[in-house]
Amino acid sequence: MKALLAIFVVFALLVVLQMALKRLAANWQNPGSIAEGAAGGAMLLSDEAERLGSAGSNWPEIIAALNPQNDPRVRDLLFDIRGSNMFVPGTGLDVISAGCRKAIAANQRASALEALQAAKMCMSTAQADVVE
Repeated sequence: MKALLAIFVVFALLVVLQMALKRLAANWQNPGSIAEGAAGGAMLLSDEAERLGSAGSNWPEIIAALNPQNDPRVRDLLFDIRGSNMFVPGTGLDVISAGCRKAIAANQRASALEALQAAKMCMSTAQADVVE
């Protein structure tokens, strides 16, 4: 009975170790993922937004490129930015770029999530200025 319990414990530990190694390998292969909130992600996001703007991308392409892992926080922010710029994706990308600049100015290692939050704030501020 003790031998069976010991085998079970060893097996469980191996499974946990394997999961941890997979996660570590994923982070090692993709350290600057836009969607994961990795440090420096705002710079990657800015570069990607510029590339998408140059290519004349539409919103489905933009959302797929900027949120490849379908992070719900990133998705919601992108949808908020798209909402006011549905028919002018280039303007939406300009808003994202402005958010990136603002986030990077505050913190050189800002994450993409922080940049998108700053972009949403830039958009809200610009809309408030127009109303006044």
